[in-house]
Amino acid sequence: MTEAALVPETVLETDGVPLMLRPVLRRLARLPVGALTVDLPGGGYVRVRGSQRGPEASLRLVRLRAARRFLLGGALGFGEAFVDGDWDTPDLTQLLSYFLANQREVSFEPPAGLGWLPRLA
Repeated sequence: MTEAALVPETVLETDGVPLMLRPVLRRLARLPVGALTVDLPGGGYVRVRGSQRGPEASLRLVRLRAARRFLLGGALGFGEAFVDGDWDTPDLTQLLSYFLANQREVSFEPPAGLGWLPRLA
């Protein structure tokens, strides 16, 4: 187990976390409410925990391309990755509750200035 909330930069750089996932996990490690366990495709997992109590959820990454789709596609990329089987969760309601509890810090829009790029994800 990797507890990313304790030492996010060190853990995410050294514990065999794929490079592609690090930006997503860094963002998740900064969310203040609840906890999220991310099961990695190659085995192992990372758990991020906010400073405030809240929903505890789990997300299983099936394919690493899900990270790119999360970052570049916003809510649409997140949803499309789910439909395409890039990630899964045992409790979708709990996972959505986790993100809603952190909605002030979570952007569901693709990054500005990318124009057509998010559609490639």
